[in-house]
Amino acid sequence: MKNNSRVAKICSLAEKFDRVNNKSPIQLLREAGFSGSEGAISIEDIRHYLKNKTHLVESWFLYSMNKRTDRGWYFKKKNEVTYIVGYLPKGTGKIKESKYSDATQACATFIYNELFDIVKDQ
Repeated sequence: MKNNSRVAKICSLAEKFDRVNNKSPIQLLREAGFSGSEGAISIEDIRHYLKNKTHLVESWFLYSMNKRTDRGWYFKKKNEVTYIVGYLPKGTGKIKESKYSDATQACATFIYNELFDIVKDQ
């Protein structure tokens, strides 16, 4: 697993995105040590850290629900045993969705994709 301190900061970003109004998401990502370079962090690193930290999974779920955008990644609960991570493209593209039975795995996938998407747009 990558640097546990960095992974912890990255996994806590949903709470910071909500509370910190004087910094952009990209600034918060840089402060957390997320560079957006390939291999810097993996979905497995994130999943491993989130295991048994349901409050962080819930924070990311709320972050996703509160996003106000016409494109991007989302994380939602379909029912009590199915979680969905998807990508809504801008315009008229096809929505890509993956289903998960494990909330932690779904959340880790969402975080990974969301953060790389934020960095890509900068």
